[in-house]
Amino acid sequence: MPKINRMLLAMCAPTLDWNQDDAVDTKFRLDWLPRSLLGALWLQAVWSVTRPSSFRTCIVCGNPIQISLHRKTGGRRTDTKFCGTNCRSQDLRNRKKQAKERHQHGQTLRAIAKELGTPLSTVQGWLQGSKQSKGSKKR
Repeated sequence: MPKINRMLLAMCAPTLDWNQDDAVDTKFRLDWLPRSLLGALWLQAVWSVTRPSSFRTCIVCGNPIQISLHRKTGGRRTDTKFCGTNCRSQDLRNRKKQAKERHQHGQTLRAIAKELGTPLSTVQGWLQGSKQSKGSKKR
């Protein structure tokens, strides 16, 4: 641990920060600020073992997602499913495609919505949108 402490002192600086958490009585808190990218990596490593967090995998790509309620760790909310906007968009495209395929095979909209974990009105919108886009291609 002495090496870690030396690296933190060399690459990070203590800072007085405004506490934005309304549940806490004190409005100021002592925190750390990295001086460089390497300092940020050291600080993130220390935070990963000193501040409560957990990991889960992105449901699209399988990359790890850090779950943490502490805003400085870079963690995500506990209900997070995706590592980023690209995977969130890919999941939406996948669900739309699945809904269209299942509808073509005669599955009811209600069953599709339940299976995909999507509101019925959303599935209806997806399928209506596909009919409009098919119709708009014909002139």
